[in-house]
Amino acid sequence: MARPLKPLAEEALLYIGYLLKVIDEDIHMISTETPILFAKAYEVFILELTIQSWLHVEENKRRTFQKNDIVATITRKDIFDFLVDIVLRDEIKDEVAG
Repeated sequence: MARPLKPLAEEALLYIGYLLKVIDEDIHMISTETPILFAKAYEVFILELTIQSWLHVEENKRRTFQKNDIVATITRKDIFDFLVDIVLRDEIKDEVAG
Protein backbone atom coordinates (compact mmCIF):
# COMPACT_ATOMS: atom_id res chain seq x y z
CA MET A 1 0.00 0.00 0.00
CA ALA A 2 1.33 3.44 -0.94
CA ARG A 3 2.20 5.85 1.82
CA PRO A 4 0.43 9.23 1.91
CA LEU A 5 2.36 11.95 0.09
CA LYS A 6 2.32 14.54 2.86
CA PRO A 7 4.32 12.47 5.40
CA LEU A 8 6.82 11.60 2.64
CA ALA A 9 7.28 15.28 1.82
CA GLU A 10 7.76 16.11 5.49
CA GLU A 11 10.36 13.33 5.79
CA ALA A 12 12.17 14.66 2.73
CA LEU A 13 12.30 18.17 4.17
CA LEU A 14 13.62 16.84 7.48
CA TYR A 15 16.27 14.85 5.62
CA ILE A 16 17.35 17.92 3.67
CA GLY A 17 17.76 19.82 6.95
CA TYR A 18 19.79 16.90 8.32
CA LEU A 19 22.03 16.87 5.23
CA LEU A 20 22.67 20.59 5.49
CA LYS A 21 23.88 20.13 9.07
CA VAL A 22 26.05 17.14 8.13
CA ILE A 23 27.68 18.95 5.20
CA ASP A 24 28.78 21.88 7.35
CA GLU A 25 29.36 21.34 11.06
CA ASP A 26 29.14 25.10 11.70
CA ILE A 27 25.42 25.03 10.89
CA HIS A 28 23.48 24.78 14.14
CA MET A 29 20.07 26.10 13.14
CA ILE A 30 18.28 26.14 9.81
CA SER A 31 15.30 28.36 9.05
CA THR A 32 12.11 26.57 8.09
CA GLU A 33 12.26 28.02 4.57
CA THR A 34 15.71 26.63 3.74
CA PRO A 35 14.76 22.94 3.25
CA ILE A 36 11.77 24.00 1.17
CA LEU A 37 13.99 26.11 -1.10
CA PHE A 38 16.47 23.25 -1.48
CA ALA A 39 13.65 20.80 -2.23
CA LYS A 40 12.33 23.10 -4.96
CA ALA A 41 15.83 23.55 -6.39
CA TYR A 42 16.28 19.76 -6.50
CA GLU A 43 12.91 19.41 -8.20
CA VAL A 44 13.77 21.99 -10.88
CA PHE A 45 17.21 20.43 -11.42
CA ILE A 46 15.81 16.91 -11.88
CA LEU A 47 13.05 18.21 -14.14
CA GLU A 48 15.53 20.02 -16.41
CA LEU A 49 17.88 17.02 -16.56
CA THR A 50 14.94 14.75 -17.40
CA ILE A 51 13.56 17.03 -20.12
CA GLN A 52 16.96 17.47 -21.76
CA SER A 53 17.62 13.73 -21.57
CA TRP A 54 14.22 12.95 -23.07
CA LEU A 55 15.06 15.21 -26.02
CA HIS A 56 18.13 13.00 -26.55
CA VAL A 57 15.88 9.92 -26.52
CA GLU A 58 13.64 11.47 -29.17
CA GLU A 59 16.65 12.51 -31.30
CA ASN A 60 17.65 8.85 -31.42
CA LYS A 61 14.09 7.83 -32.32
CA ARG A 62 13.62 5.69 -29.24
CA ARG A 63 10.86 5.51 -26.65
CA THR A 64 12.93 4.07 -23.79
CA PHE A 65 14.89 6.25 -21.41
CA GLN A 66 18.40 4.87 -20.77
CA LYS A 67 21.39 5.79 -18.62
CA ASN A 68 23.37 6.82 -21.68
CA ASP A 69 20.74 9.50 -22.44
CA ILE A 70 21.50 11.16 -19.11
CA VAL A 71 25.25 10.83 -19.69
CA ALA A 72 24.92 12.36 -23.16
CA THR A 73 22.89 15.25 -21.79
CA ILE A 74 25.43 15.94 -19.05
CA THR A 75 28.33 15.92 -21.50
CA ARG A 76 26.55 18.05 -24.14
CA LYS A 77 24.95 20.78 -22.01
CA ASP A 78 27.11 23.44 -20.35
CA ILE A 79 24.67 23.82 -17.49
CA PHE A 80 25.54 20.29 -16.29
CA ASP A 81 29.35 20.71 -16.53
CA PHE A 82 29.75 20.24 -12.78
CA LEU A 83 28.58 16.61 -13.20
CA VAL A 84 30.93 15.64 -16.04
CA ASP A 85 33.76 14.35 -13.83
CA ILE A 86 31.38 12.32 -11.68
CA VAL A 87 29.54 10.77 -14.62
CA LEU A 88 32.66 9.98 -16.62
CA ARG A 89 34.31 8.41 -13.55
CA ASP A 90 31.24 6.18 -13.07
CA GLU A 91 31.22 5.25 -16.76
CA ILE A 92 34.89 4.17 -16.57
CA LYS A 93 34.14 2.05 -13.49
CA ASP A 94 31.23 0.39 -15.33
CA GLU A 95 33.45 -0.42 -18.33
CA VAL A 96 36.18 -1.93 -16.13
CA ALA A 97 33.65 -3.99 -14.14
CA GLY A 98 31.79 -5.11 -17.29
